[in-house]
Amino acid sequence: MESEPDGSAADLAAEMGDFASGLMMQPDREQVASEIGVLQSIYGDDAIHLWHPSRVGSPEHTSSGSSPSNGSKDTIRYVVSLSLPSHEDVSIRILVSLLPSYPAESPPQLQLISRYIGAFGVDASLFGSILRMFISISGVEWSPDTVCVFDGLQSVLERCEAWYEDKLSREKVDELVREDTLERDSMPQGSAAPTNEDEEGVGRVSRPPILQDVGLPEGIKLVEAEPIVDRKSVFVGRACQISHPSQVPLILNHLMSDRHITRAAHPIINAWRCQVGNVLHQDNDDDGETAAGSRLAHLLSILEINSVLVVVTRWFGGIHLGPDRFKHINHAARNALEMGGFLDQTEGIYVTYIPTSCASDQDSRQVTRLPGFPIFPQHNDTTSIFALFNIVQSACTKVAIRSNPPTPEVIIVVQNGKHNQYKYRTYQPSDPLFKLIDVAPCLQWGLKDPTLIKSQGYIDGKWVDAAGGETILVTNPATAEELGTIPEMGLEETKAAITAASKAFQTWGKTTAKYRHDILMKFFGLMQEHHEDLARIITLENGKTLMEAKVRACPAVLLELASSDVCLTNLSEQIPSPISNIRNVVVKQPVGKSIFTPWNFPSAMITRKLGAALAAGCTAVIKPPPETPFSALALAELSQRAGIPDGVINMVTTQKNVQGVGREMCESKVVRKISFTGSTAVAKSLYTMSASTMKKVSIEAGGNSPFIVFDDANIEQAVEGAVTSKFRSSGQTCICANRIYVQSSVYADFASRLAEKVAAFKVGNGLDATTTHGPLIHDRAVAKVIRHVDDAVALGASVLIGGHAPNTDAAAPKPTGSFYPPTVLSDVSPKALVNSEETFGPIAALIKFETEEEVIGLANDSDAGLAGYFYSRDVGRVWRVAEALEVGMVGTNTGLIGQACIPFGGVKQSGLGREGGHGIEEYLNQKLIVFGGL
Repeated sequence: MESEPDGSAADLAAEMGDFASGLMMQPDREQVASEIGVLQSIYGDDAIHLWHPSRVGSPEHTSSGSSPSNGSKDTIRYVVSLSLPSHEDVSIRILVSLLPSYPAESPPQLQLISRYIGAFGVDASLFGSILRMFISISGVEWSPDTVCVFDGLQSVLERCEAWYEDKLSREKVDELVREDTLERDSMPQGSAAPTNEDEEGVGRVSRPPILQDVGLPEGIKLVEAEPIVDRKSVFVGRACQISHPSQVPLILNHLMSDRHITRAAHPIINAWRCQVGNVLHQDNDDDGETAAGSRLAHLLSILEINSVLVVVTRWFGGIHLGPDRFKHINHAARNALEMGGFLDQTEGIYVTYIPTSCASDQDSRQVTRLPGFPIFPQHNDTTSIFALFNIVQSACTKVAIRSNPPTPEVIIVVQNGKHNQYKYRTYQPSDPLFKLIDVAPCLQWGLKDPTLIKSQGYIDGKWVDAAGGETILVTNPATAEELGTIPEMGLEETKAAITAASKAFQTWGKTTAKYRHDILMKFFGLMQEHHEDLARIITLENGKTLMEAKVRACPAVLLELASSDVCLTNLSEQIPSPISNIRNVVVKQPVGKSIFTPWNFPSAMITRKLGAALAAGCTAVIKPPPETPFSALALAELSQRAGIPDGVINMVTTQKNVQGVGREMCESKVVRKISFTGSTAVAKSLYTMSASTMKKVSIEAGGNSPFIVFDDANIEQAVEGAVTSKFRSSGQTCICANRIYVQSSVYADFASRLAEKVAAFKVGNGLDATTTHGPLIHDRAVAKVIRHVDDAVALGASVLIGGHAPNTDAAAPKPTGSFYPPTVLSDVSPKALVNSEETFGPIAALIKFETEEEVIGLANDSDAGLAGYFYSRDVGRVWRVAEALEVGMVGTNTGLIGQACIPFGGVKQSGLGREGGHGIEEYLNQKLIVFGGL
């Protein structure tokens, strides 16, 4: 065993420098050498030296250690010695191990080799969390060809410091508890002692003693906000008006006289501003170990409030500061300022978003006025202020602020780093960058996070406009109001997206299934977090009721989750060989792809395809529908936040140029896979174009689903099933019941019950909580429904309920929105258009039949074969009919078949392949590897 060198720090630094110089001569290790140089410049040459296995029993002994001096074929190991940021006298040592495949194919490995941090022995939980740091993206993210040792070291420092402070707090609280116990025992019987009830046990935390004016400077009145509890810490915000800086120490001394405050860890944080004459005095005094005080000063600067002191005290209610301490401190301060009426001093400002490409960091300096309180013109409601404050603070885009008119100044604010520091640059109206996008279009959506609304395409990790500058208008089908515009992209943008996806495929396709699973789970978590916003976007651009949109948004995340879980079980296969010295192994490799999605399920359809594709290791070029693009673009935004690498997901928005875009995707030799959901006519066109390059294709085309009610069915259940299957999304789903066949003996009963159910529907805006059914997607859809109803009536059908569009009188004003009432038609002729065409609207066409053989013939008399439904309580009939129906999916005694786990798809002219539970196979190629000579 070689021991750690006993040389001087200079000798160790020289040895490390010689080693790094040697690595620079090796092309495959140049990145590692450069990274070592960066670490030396950050931490100092003395902080880093080569690792040599220690003597047995040494704190740094390891059975796997070896000198890295052998070159590029060996694992490189070096030790980094660092001090905790807030405790410079406490140091730790970290072993960094770099496999020969780092950074191309494997992450670094970090190990804490210090047995003690300060006076406390390192426990297994801290040691293990650091050792597992790069195994899962829940620690530090890594992607192929990315050097990230610095990120890992910083994360280790943060974890060790939090662990050390927790140990310190626990040690101190034990001492305080002992003192409190002695004090209680010494108090006279019947005296009231302060209590520290646990908020998790009793639901109440006692507050510190109410402050009196005694001891405060004359005229000073402290406003105290309600306490904020973080685990077992209690933060109390206080604020007061001051007239001179000399008052500040007297007020603080008064607060520090409270024993609970004085004895707490990190007891008091404050900031103040006071203008005396023409001079503005300001200062802050934090707890000495965090930047909390400077953050409070930052808050007062945002508000531009003068002559105020704001104090946040941490009362001794527990032992932890907790990970959200800064947030709680800020909230406590804001609450106190609001209670004291100090926010009323804030003047109204306008806020506008501007594309990140329009701002520059040149001539930047620390900002004095941040996007803290964006307010509508002439509007100073504090509730709205705080809501919009959270919106802008969460924004990743840059924000422009301008003072109330007529001031012409515009400030471009750029978020810088994780400590919420900002920079700004000032522009005048004459500057070409004075092109603002009003925030109102974003805020009119009513989202908690309006930055989900994107009005650009997404290519190679960048939000881009169309090269020609053309746009597509998107409207709300319920109100015909403009929602926004998206770029009218064409061939140039499509080729760029394909190139980006192809480049990203070279690395994404080589990542491990575990890595893709973890990053998809992060994507899934963001979709859950923004579930309500995603649902609202669906309602506004698609027309669904908000309740249904939330249900539709749930399958979206479930499909994403299902696909990410499937990727972990996508195993290779061994096939026994009849030859003794031969082994057959089948491996599965990602194929690469493009995606075309429909408007009727804006989120679920994308995640159904995208989840399986990403899980398999494919990249994607997506052509979202022009009717509902904002749901797709919101998912792209969340994918970017989840850390999905640039180029893995690309979105090309188009309407006028859809034929050229589709042709490029289908005929490009780079694109290896096409996935499409939409009409049969378009599916055939894409299928024909894809044949030129023999692409792998999966298609879910149109449906014409039969719904059969036999005389032995439970009629009430059949009616409920018909309502679910036919009128879901106002009849705008590919698996909707399009032809409803009812046996003659129960026909009248079923028809009357169905008409009664439909009569109770309320058609209207999906945002109205009383609405049961929203509009159709556009006027062309309404026209098709009218054509089908008129045709059926002309052939002898009767209208039981509905049957006419609102305001069809030529003299009446044109209706707003694309509405058509849910309609039930009886005695529909087999020759009616509804039997041969997919209606895609709220028409229940009832057709009478006599025998099982007859209805099976009628049901199968269609080129489509996506789904079918029937109700019967005869077990033999259930099996016979289910097997006889020429469809890809059958619902027996149910009108709801869509699930994340099922193989979703059809037969005949309804498509090829499957999506959902078995969908990952559509994005994989099988490769046989035959091993001989064994």
